[in-house]
Amino acid sequence: VPLVTAIHRWPKGDPSTASGFFFPNPSEGFVQVDPTTNEGSKTWWLFESGVLDAFMFAGPTPQAVLEQYHTVTGWARLPPISTLGKHQSRWNYVDTADSIGINTKFDQHDIPYDVLWLDIEHTDAKKYFTWHPTHFAKPD
Repeated sequence: VPLVTAIHRWPKGDPSTASGFFFPNPSEGFVQVDPTTNEGSKTWWLFESGVLDAFMFAGPTPQAVLEQYHTVTGWARLPPISTLGKHQSRWNYVDTADSIGINTKFDQHDIPYDVLWLDIEHTDAKKYFTWHPTHFAKPD
């Protein structure tokens, strides 16, 4: 896990704080945390390869930790709008008329959808970027 966050609950009713630790090493690794008595914790880190880069985020709130993390990594991009809708898929839509019929039935039953996926059977001999010559002769 490259990002570890912690909520620190302090004694005597002091307000809780948060911190984070980010270790961006893509190789396989192992981290062990051994609790000790009054000294805190002992940890050991083992990674197959890579550079030892580490980022500490002081918080003090969980939201601040995430903002500090995204300052280092950047914000995630929004997915393409077409991926957020309803996608209809079924193996082997027989032909153009069958595909149009599915669309019509969705409209008749007032079921919204955004994408109708065709499986490999719509192709010519299962070759990508082709259309079956008789079943999908005029796909437009």
